[in-house]
Amino acid sequence: MIAAIVTLALAGVALTCPVHASEPAEARISYLTSSSIYLDAGSEAGLTKGMIVTVVRDGAAITTLEVTALSSRRASCTRKDPEVELSVGDRVTFAPVFRSLDEPPAGSSPPPAVRADAGRRGERKFRGRLGFRYLGFSDRTGVGEDYQQPGLDVRLDGRALLEQVDVSVDVRTRRTYRTLTDGEGRQDDRTRVYRLLGRWRPPGRGLAITAGRQISASLASVSIFDGVAAAYETGHWAAGIFGGTQPGLEDFGWSDRIREYGLWIGWKSLGRETKGSLTTGFVGSYDEGSLDREYFVVTGRLRRGTVFAHATQEIDLNRGWKADREPSLTPTSTFLGARWDVRRNVSLDAGFDTRRAIRLYRHRVTPETDFDDSYRQGAWAGVRVRPLAHTSLGASFRRSAGGGAGAANAATVTLRSGRPALHDVSATIRSTRYHNEQLDGWLHSLTAGASLGSRIHADLTFGLRDETDGGLSTGTNDLRWTALDLDARVSRSWYMLLSGERSEGDTEENRQGHASAVYRF
Repeated sequence: MIAAIVTLALAGVALTCPVHASEPAEARISYLTSSSIYLDAGSEAGLTKGMIVTVVRDGAAITTLEVTALSSRRASCTRKDPEVELSVGDRVTFAPVFRSLDEPPAGSSPPPAVRADAGRRGERKFRGRLGFRYLGFSDRTGVGEDYQQPGLDVRLDGRALLEQVDVSVDVRTRRTYRTLTDGEGRQDDRTRVYRLLGRWRPPGRGLAITAGRQISASLASVSIFDGVAAAYETGHWAAGIFGGTQPGLEDFGWSDRIREYGLWIGWKSLGRETKGSLTTGFVGSYDEGSLDREYFVVTGRLRRGTVFAHATQEIDLNRGWKADREPSLTPTSTFLGARWDVRRNVSLDAGFDTRRAIRLYRHRVTPETDFDDSYRQGAWAGVRVRPLAHTSLGASFRRSAGGGAGAANAATVTLRSGRPALHDVSATIRSTRYHNEQLDGWLHSLTAGASLGSRIHADLTFGLRDETDGGLSTGTNDLRWTALDLDARVSRSWYMLLSGERSEGDTEENRQGHASAVYRF
């Protein structure tokens, strides 16, 4: 029944009139700030203001971005889903728009996917990045602890000795020096392998076999596992199986305690006017041989004209010891999101999220991201209007339920404006009013940014969170923060980011600094 509901929901939005698009082109994320994502392509490649582009990783779309400002060879975007981690070097796909759909404007460069140096870049066996970072935190209340955290990450993708074998590596390590309240120090070393795999693709067969630590691109709920996966794709259809173990909870190393197995089958539309996919699968998880969880997954995506929709439903199969406590089939996790560009300058979005736990990736945690993560679950609806060039006004309402925040209502208004021709000056104002049985509060933030020359961009953020506790102990809780972000494109391969944050309030006072340098090759 749930699968039918998801299918009907996706089919319903497909009634919108189609639009025609060019062949897909590609760009790369060149660097990031807390509020903006920058691409290494601009209007010459066919990007336009307001365009929705797709971030692709490991062959699967992970999120979308909206182009808010651009020059001839550079674009600035905002996130559509703040829960997804983005990294310098991530691939972005889009349908380029030129003055004519048949040929680009006179004097423009071809899209990044077909530029003259594309062939030379493609001859490289490996591409990747080295990231050097440092995080420092100082607690001024005398209750918490200070720490310093240098780190290094290595990401690598390319061909191995065999022409049909791809290798992918993602390793991140850090060392944390903690100073406790009693003055004693403590050191903690942590290395995490998020991806370490080899993928064999025999030519012309549509088959891919992957072995090692990997993320399931077809079944997102599986997340990271150590094992083997095989997928076969032909025309509209694809199918796959996998088996492996989950990493250890304590050290994220190899562990054979929890074993996972699964299979899936998917269908996708290959039309120019309508693009969609529907995937169904079954996953079984077993803890030292005993039943842990078995569940079905249904995932659908649809893009038709000005409408995009994404839905995921998990349904637990309760047998064995679970059969005495639960019905045979139980819907356990639902996500439904849709966006409709009503006009060129008006868009609507709505969604519903009951996922109990998701993996959140953050380059930097701020009071604003803490707030959004706390009130993630629930239903929401919003509208965004672009009354002027480079200006957008958005309003949304969210009914949150579950999690540590409890049931709550939140209304948010966001105003964003920029002038790319004037040193890429921009400003974003956000105001959120929220209320539940215990708290009544406001969250305000103001971010102003500008480019300092052609290689440096700066963002300054001021924020305020004002809460009134109407529970057992009536009182107020205020939090104020100021943050400065500087990102620099040192050269074609080197990018640097410096940020500092100061937070003060009734219950906390701290300082936070972050620095990172990324080398792409």
